[in-house]
Amino acid sequence: MNLRLSHKGLFLVCSILALELVLIGVLMHLMTEVERQGILEEHSKEVVGKTNEIFQLIYDAGTTADRYLKFEKPQDQELFQNETMRLSQKLLELKPLLQGQPSQLERVQEVEKDSNRGFGMLGNLMQQVRTEGHEAAAINELRHIGEMRSLQSHVMNDLRLLMQEQGKLVKDSFAQRIESLNEAKKWMVGGVVLNVIAALGAALFFTKGVTSRLQVMVDNTVSLGKGDPLKPPIGGTDEIAQLDETFHHMADALAESARRRRELVAMIAHDLRTPLTSVQGFLSILSRGGYGEVSENMLDRSKMAEFSTSRLISMINDLLDLEQLESGKMMLQLHTVSSKDIVERSVDSLIVVAEQKKIDIEAPSQHYDLCVDESRIVRVLVNLISNAIKFSEAGKSIKVSVVPVDRMIEFAVTDQGCGISAADQSNLFVAFHQLNPREDSKHGSGLGLAICKAITEQHGGTIGVISKVGEGSRFWFRVPIASP
Repeated sequence: MNLRLSHKGLFLVCSILALELVLIGVLMHLMTEVERQGILEEHSKEVVGKTNEIFQLIYDAGTTADRYLKFEKPQDQELFQNETMRLSQKLLELKPLLQGQPSQLERVQEVEKDSNRGFGMLGNLMQQVRTEGHEAAAINELRHIGEMRSLQSHVMNDLRLLMQEQGKLVKDSFAQRIESLNEAKKWMVGGVVLNVIAALGAALFFTKGVTSRLQVMVDNTVSLGKGDPLKPPIGGTDEIAQLDETFHHMADALAESARRRRELVAMIAHDLRTPLTSVQGFLSILSRGGYGEVSENMLDRSKMAEFSTSRLISMINDLLDLEQLESGKMMLQLHTVSSKDIVERSVDSLIVVAEQKKIDIEAPSQHYDLCVDESRIVRVLVNLISNAIKFSEAGKSIKVSVVPVDRMIEFAVTDQGCGISAADQSNLFVAFHQLNPREDSKHGSGLGLAICKAITEQHGGTIGVISKVGEGSRFWFRVPIASP
């Protein structure tokens, strides 16, 4: 999809949300149906309960009337009246429950009409027994016995049918409720499955559409740092694709800049170093009188020019070395060497300069085997000691130490100089960076510490400084110890 990353994420979230809303809607419908069926079931049970009560009251009233006709007890007549009144009340209570069932309501109305007529006839017989005696009542009973039995049969049959139909409604409601519950369970299981699928889809989208493409950019970043070719641009029109396109443009610009820098370095090496070397040779011969007698003033001028030329050639050599180190073209000659030999070579090369400033150099006596390019490491240590001499007052001392640290050997040069501020420390190892120079430190190229850093890192080591203004500095670097 040719969408922005934010739009893709919004589309994915909306899709999952729509799925959740559909699932919630279906579940709410099913749970509403379950609730409705439960209400119907309870309603039918209530109808059945009241019908049973009516059954019982009809039976009790008939039994009470029969007992009164036989034994003529006054309390039975009063009980009969109470039972018929309760029967009328129960029939009134049953009718509202059947408002939505016209056929059932009609049947209850028939039961009410027939029971009223039947119990009215029984009430008349009981009254006749009390006023005219059993014989007159018996004659009347015989005359109406057929009709009363027919009414009793109709009432019992109607009530039985009512209970059967309500029982069927209870059974059907229960079955439908169970079915709705099972359907809800199916939808819940289906919803879980769909959610898992949606989650996997989202994970796949972010893995394929986001994470994997970001990993390509991470790999390209690593490749750019190593100077390896980049992976092809990723497709798409979203923010990641735009960022990748910008990154490739930046990499192309850096490659072009590196190419121009190499051309500049090659030009410097060919067009500047060679003529300067010739000039240096000429001035050296001139200062030694190789071209005949020269005046004292001319001799001083030639020596000054020779020193400046030597300094320019040294700066060019440092620039070429830094270029080779940063591009990885300078090969290291690794072999096992003693740390003591490295320190001695470094100190010996600077002992004269130190004596001129009356600076004492303390060298360690410890011996450790290293796997390094000896000449390169000596160059690093010489640079650090030289800087310490340059920034130390006459009569001070410089301490060189060598100690093992985590399978590495740490060389450190500690001076009693003016120290370095925290703001300047972060840029110390950057090419062409110099501290605010004093008069005796204006002749640096700003490449020495950058070359030290490049040499140390090419050995797989690290370099750093600990310093505080007014308390001196401690420059250190670490290189791998030789394998046993």
